[in-house]
Amino acid sequence: MKKVFSIGLVSLFLIGCDKTVTKEMLVGDWKCEAIEYKSTWDGNNFGEFRIDEKSESLVTFKYKNNSFYVRKQDGRGWHEANDFLDEFTNETETFEGDDYIAKSTKTLRKINDNKFLVIEEYENIQKYDKDSSSNKKDKTEVTCTRIK
Repeated sequence: MKKVFSIGLVSLFLIGCDKTVTKEMLVGDWKCEAIEYKSTWDGNNFGEFRIDEKSESLVTFKYKNNSFYVRKQDGRGWHEANDFLDEFTNETETFEGDDYIAKSTKTLRKINDNKFLVIEEYENIQKYDKDSSSNKKDKTEVTCTRIK
């Protein structure tokens, strides 16, 4: 009997642990703390990330007339954000130009119903100038917590 109860409890726990961020979950006010990291190029590889900057902002999401909107604390008003979640695929996209190769990864993770994490990584390497100072690798981690 204990075994059946334990399996049922674990199943219930797993069903309740949906890690998908939805627009419905995002509706409301959020305090977001961002940490920007930079990595330096040594001529062959990127080094370890180091903290470059920290910042905080307030963000609000809402639904109105079947559209999804976001407003940041910058005071510029509401912006339609229907495609907001589509940007965060957790897949690395590669872009190649005549003289550079760039990679970008965007991830959105639900921590719980009142907290989510955004991670954006960007890398740019010059094809023909191995020692170029414009080779860069950046990462931004934004942790947002619901304001109650």
